[in-house]
Amino acid sequence: MSHGQRGPPKSPDLRAFGQQARDGIRTPITGMIGMLDLLAPDIKNPAQREKLQFIQQCTGTLRRVIDDILDISQLQGGGVVLENKPFYPALTVERGAKLYGASASLSGTQITTAMPAELTALASSHNKGYR
Repeated sequence: MSHGQRGPPKSPDLRAFGQQARDGIRTPITGMIGMLDLLAPDIKNPAQREKLQFIQQCTGTLRRVIDDILDISQLQGGGVVLENKPFYPALTVERGAKLYGASASLSGTQITTAMPAELTALASSHNKGYR
């Protein structure tokens, strides 16, 4: 084992299996979260809406726990390579507001952002290819 390396290198087969396992675990919970979001506007009864919101909170928490466990196992297995790439916080905030805005509006909440013009311009200039 060379200096700086932790454990044996992962084989391509093991990496492929790990990716399939991650997808297989995340896909069902993501589907549940999506279906609950689609169901939410149809629930008019306040008691049922409260129960649905509780289920939504639980599935969201479960998704975060699953993601954390899978991320830790990937880190421990040497399957993560950190890259030094530009990060644009203003764009991240803007996209987050858009992403959660629709869900927030279902409960009557509006998400807004306010950034200095130079940050907004920077975010717009780097919008292509950002994930």
